[in-house]
Amino acid sequence: MNRTLAVLTILIVCATMAAAAEPLPTDYTVAMVWTALDPGARPGALGRAYTALTDDAEATYWNAGALGFLKKMEFTAMHEPRGVASNSEMFFDYGAFVYPTQLGTFALSLQYHNMGTSERTDEQGNFLGTMHSYGINPWLSYGKTFLDDKLGIGASVKYDYEHLFTGPGGTSSAICFDIAGQYRPFTWLRTGLAVTNIGPTIYGSMLPRTLRVGVASNVVRDKFNDLNVTADVQKIMVNLKDSFTKEMAQAAYCGGAEYFYFDLVGVRLGYYYLKYGDIMGLSFGAGVRYMGFSFDYANLPEGGFGEENRFTLNYRLP
Repeated sequence: MNRTLAVLTILIVCATMAAAAEPLPTDYTVAMVWTALDPGARPGALGRAYTALTDDAEATYWNAGALGFLKKMEFTAMHEPRGVASNSEMFFDYGAFVYPTQLGTFALSLQYHNMGTSERTDEQGNFLGTMHSYGINPWLSYGKTFLDDKLGIGASVKYDYEHLFTGPGGTSSAICFDIAGQYRPFTWLRTGLAVTNIGPTIYGSMLPRTLRVGVASNVVRDKFNDLNVTADVQKIMVNLKDSFTKEMAQAAYCGGAEYFYFDLVGVRLGYYYLKYGDIMGLSFGAGVRYMGFSFDYANLPEGGFGEENRFTLNYRLP
């Protein structure tokens, strides 16, 4: 009964907030927008609702507080082709390594966003040559559990570097931070909160500082079946000038469900709704787990990029 109530609460709250949201144009001009792109095939298939559910190496991005619950070394790597008709070279890669110790769990991560090659022109439209643009950000994360392993608190420090073109004003860099927590009051219930990209302004624009709040429930778990449902609300925290209701109109509302049979093969379905960014639609995917390895696939909406595919390979040491 408690689990059913939790599931209904998740769905009703998210559906109500999304329905009540009245789209309102606002200024979301940010620097290094690529640092807000989320990694992982499993999160992608779940509609990007992963702040509370995360329990693997992808916690380095989604919720560093969950790292404290990881007690074994783990590796993960993701690849997402992001090419469009005008630029087929674009892609997004992510990797992480988790190392637990008696003092807590440490992790190293790296994201690389290849923006491809494009033409460079001056203000009069004269051709100046081609340029290769990319962004890269390595970071260090740490998480530790408290309250008899029910609460995990974590943080990350990141170095962001963006190369748009060679020459004055063509590159930028910044150091920023994430703070996050995950609470597991019961074996079937998790909540999560994360604030990411806390850092300086770049050429007058803020980094895409983002607040994510999530809840997840393990509805069914027995020898053969494992069913999770999860939901997130995610909000870019820049230029906050309007009322709470209007600000929440620009939030992203995310939800998803995951079913695994015999902890071997699973399917996922999710929905992502971000009216302001015109990114909305169903996501889906599948996963296979065996002998510590897991392979996950996702298809998800990416706005102007259309629907994109993600592939993740993960290994957790026995």
